[in-house]
Amino acid sequence: MKTGIFSGKRAVVTGGSRGIGRGIVRRLGSESAEVCIIACSQDVLADTIIEIEQKGATCYTVSSDLATTDGARTAAERVLSISPRWNILVNCAGNPPGPMLLEMDVDYWDRTFAIHCRSIYPGSVTRA
Repeated sequence: MKTGIFSGKRAVVTGGSRGIGRGIVRRLGSESAEVCIIACSQDVLADTIIEIEQKGATCYTVSSDLATTDGARTAAERVLSISPRWNILVNCAGNPPGPMLLEMDVDYWDRTFAIHCRSIYPGSVTRA
């Protein structure tokens, strides 16, 4: 494997199975980082794992729903069970585009806020 700028570094990417998150995972892997992808479904991770490992990088996955406090805490615990030390954290988890704000119901708003904002807290305090 070639040595890249992230050689010897470990990165966690939430939402790394598609979109911007997947692009970041690809780049980190191509630059020799060990990458752990957190996504809500293991099924969508298969292609990304194969792609990263074909480049010679190590790829771990954690399937968890970051919209819930328990899901965010569980994800953090699983990541820390892989390794207690991570150098890079990229938060790209999100939900599919939905209705415009004025057309949104409270449940959709709560889920959106939970994924984009609140999910960061349980993972942060799990390590502390």
